[in-house]
Amino acid sequence: MVAGRQGQFLRATRLSGAADMLRDNEDIPIMPVDRAQHEQTLALAHSQLNQAEWEQAWQDGRRMAIEEAIAYALEEKLDSQAQT
Repeated sequence: MVAGRQGQFLRATRLSGAADMLRDNEDIPIMPVDRAQHEQTLALAHSQLNQAEWEQAWQDGRRMAIEEAIAYALEEKLDSQAQT
């Protein structure tokens, strides 16, 4: 989760919430090879946000439509490409 490694903890939590909802809807588990990094990034984000911020960001992500989550995930990439 790039956003989490970049210190964007609210963004990482929202995107994780969106991914969690998608996995729930499609019955797709986190791959075992990805589980440790996923849990580590979530734990870091959770430790950097207060409980209310974390819960709000998680629920915001879970409420996103797939198209909205994709657009949100691409926003930073598009912004950084425009600056180069």
